[in-house]
Amino acid sequence: MASILCTVSAQITQNIFARIDLDQCGFLDQQALQRALNDLSQEQVRSLLNKLDQDGDERVSPYELNLAIIDWLSQSHLQAKLTPVSPFFTRLVCDYGPTH
Repeated sequence: MASILCTVSAQITQNIFARIDLDQCGFLDQQALQRALNDLSQEQVRSLLNKLDQDGDERVSPYELNLAIIDWLSQSHLQAKLTPVSPFFTRLVCDYGPTH
């Protein structure tokens, strides 16, 4: 199960980055996330960024996104009453993930 989860999360991460990191800098900052989730307020995007940013540099690396996706996929399959990272994160993955 863990191997499948890692493979799927890596594919999702790669696809999301290819579609959102338009300047190809290798990070997702507030501006990139705001473009991707353009109907959200700046506060909502900032909240998502803060939840995803593990090292406090105010941007999301592919590694940080991949960690969040692994958690998200695990929670989806565990059917436990776990709090997801954010409903905005779920939307980001669904809108920009590999199925689109």
